[in-house]
Amino acid sequence: MFLGGLLRPFRFGAVTYWANIPVYNWIETVRHLEEIGYSTIFQPDHFDTNGNDPIAMLSAAAVSTEKINLGTLVFDVDYRHPVILAKASADIHLLSGGRFEFGIGAGWDRNDYEMSGILFDRPSVRIERLDEALHIIRSMWTEEKTTFLGKHYKITNIEKAGALPEGEHPRARARLTAEMARTAIEEQFRL
Repeated sequence: MFLGGLLRPFRFGAVTYWANIPVYNWIETVRHLEEIGYSTIFQPDHFDTNGNDPIAMLSAAAVSTEKINLGTLVFDVDYRHPVILAKASADIHLLSGGRFEFGIGAGWDRNDYEMSGILFDRPSVRIERLDEALHIIRSMWTEEKTTFLGKHYKITNIEKAGALPEGEHPRARARLTAEMARTAIEEQFRL
């Protein structure tokens, strides 16, 4: 035990963004990564990644592997409505037997926004949407019905996402870049 057992075992994760794995090699690749001991495979959510959709790719990996964790690095809140993300993530969690790591962020890649025609709002607006989306997603994972009225989203009496057992849902993490946080703070306080 190093440092009195404070350190956790070291894990290796594979980020598929730079690998440009073709769809027809996806299953073989994730099975190989699992076989050689990787702990997690992360699929990005960008429009220039071989056209591969993280929901489709991770769903396929979920039913084709047994141990490797599957994660998004990270969903962009602006590319999909939070109801869609809640449902899809719950399904991947169930298909994988609880191995899904849900990652979501406020968006940062201006090129993705320009390519897709999605408005690239200032950081404070994207962070507001992320906050609202997280409320909706968490509620859809834990409550039988969700109603939410915010500045960016309105949800009325929508059913729970998937057949998630009581107290079970994907592991979640949200991501903001330091630049986005600084810019949002400057906008808020007019620094």
